[in-house]
Amino acid sequence: MSPKHPKIKMGEKVECRWVPGTLDRVRLRLEDGELEVGIDQFERVLGGHALHDLYLKGVVRLSLDAQARRSLIS
Repeated sequence: MSPKHPKIKMGEKVECRWVPGTLDRVRLRLEDGELEVGIDQFERVLGGHALHDLYLKGVVRLSLDAQARRSLIS
């Protein structure tokens, strides 16, 4: 009998883009809808590398864990 290992849940796939006409708001397309956040909150929760990629490419795709999602929503 092998020991049971807890399943590791992969993060939710998220696509992040600028809100049209802004340079300080980011729209996140979540599995169950969309969310808009300011760039300060975006960087604080997801890190400077995510913001850097967003500036360079205009879109960034990330894996968002439950804790990060709660931090963005609150």
